[in-house]
Amino acid sequence: MKRRTILPALLAVLLPICAHAQSSAIGVTVGSGESLEDGLDFEFGDTVVQLYYETSFGGGTSFRLQYGTFDTQVRPDEAEPLDASIEYVDLIGQYEFDEVYGQSALFAGLGLYRNDVEGLASEKDWGLVLGVNGTFPVSRRFALLGEIAYHWADFDQNLSILVVSGGVKIRF
Repeated sequence: MKRRTILPALLAVLLPICAHAQSSAIGVTVGSGESLEDGLDFEFGDTVVQLYYETSFGGGTSFRLQYGTFDTQVRPDEAEPLDASIEYVDLIGQYEFDEVYGQSALFAGLGLYRNDVEGLASEKDWGLVLGVNGTFPVSRRFALLGEIAYHWADFDQNLSILVVSGGVKIRF
C-alpha cells in the first residue's frame, strides 16, 4: 500500500518543480569505487556506473535524480569475500559555483540502496550521499563531468563507498 501512495506523491512534488526549472540535463558517469569496510587503501578497482537527470533552478542550485550500480566484494561475518551488486537511487541537492573553467559543485542527498550479495538474500535500506564535482563545458549543450562522492547505506553491516567517476552531461 505504501508503494502505491509514495510514487504519486513523489510525482506530484517533482513535476511542478521540473516544469518550473530553467534548464535540465541528463548524464552518465563511469568510474571506480572502493568499499571503505577495511579502510582507505586507494585501490579503486570496483566498477561504478551512474545515470542521472538534473534540473537547475537558477542561483546556483539544482536537483538531481540519480541511479547507480556498484559491483564489489563483501565479507559477511569475517567469512570469505562474496561478490555483491549494490544498486541505488538518490535524490540530490546541489549548489554550484562558477569558475573560470566551468563550474564546481557541492552536493548531498538521500537515497534508497539495495545490496544483492551472491548466495545471500537481498537487502534494502536508506542511505546518504555527499561529494564534489566539476563540470567542464565543451559546447553550449555538452559538458564533461568529474566527480568524487561518498555513499553510506544503513544495512545490517553498514556500507561505506568512495566513488571517483567521470562522464558526460547533455543540457537541453
